[in-house]
Amino acid sequence: MTIRISRLPIHAAFVALCLFAGMVSAAQTTATKEYQESTLDQNKKSSVGAVGVMQLMPATGETLKVGDIHTTEANIHAGTKYLD
Repeated sequence: MTIRISRLPIHAAFVALCLFAGMVSAAQTTATKEYQESTLDQNKKSSVGAVGVMQLMPATGETLKVGDIHTTEANIHAGTKYLD
């Protein structure tokens, strides 16, 4: 099955990627936290430099090697990979 992330609302994309990554509990336990921190806004940047939906630091994104964490899909992928 193919899920076209770019056509999903951001909250649905978040859950779809978590489920795809086999992280059902991560989808359940982090959705509220990430909504509180970023309001699921990929353009959100914290005062310390964390970016995107998953509020990742650029160094963490580089370490996880998932691509550009400034894109929604890579940001969520990195966040779920980090939680794994």
